[in-house]
Amino acid sequence: MSLDPVAWPIAELPFFAEHGTWTEGLENNVAEFPVEVGPPKTRRRTYLPSIKVQFQRIISTAHLDIFLDFYESDLLSGVRTFLATDPRTEESTEYQFVQPPSWRDVSPGYWKLQFSLRKINLPPAS
Repeated sequence: MSLDPVAWPIAELPFFAEHGTWTEGLENNVAEFPVEVGPPKTRRRTYLPSIKVQFQRIISTAHLDIFLDFYESDLLSGVRTFLATDPRTEESTEYQFVQPPSWRDVSPGYWKLQFSLRKINLPPAS
């Protein structure tokens, strides 16, 4: 089995967020160590940055089926990483799922899909 990232199925399911739902943020990279007196000592955990991404989108039942097949089969239920174009930088970016996706019905035949991702293999922090 190859450990290379899987390509997002762009032809069947464009990778984009519903306007106003894409959020990014740096993950906590600080470790704290208690001391006998005074504030805790802090250290950077790693020099490799990690950015968490969350978003949602409304998709059809057919697109939800494509997404679930991609997640469960191609990504082995989120174990493997995938490549998609970052909507902010417009660069090919490697992502991994932080937790399993969730969805809920919004109208007959349409679903609001939500998930959290982590951008990985980013250039090291200086």
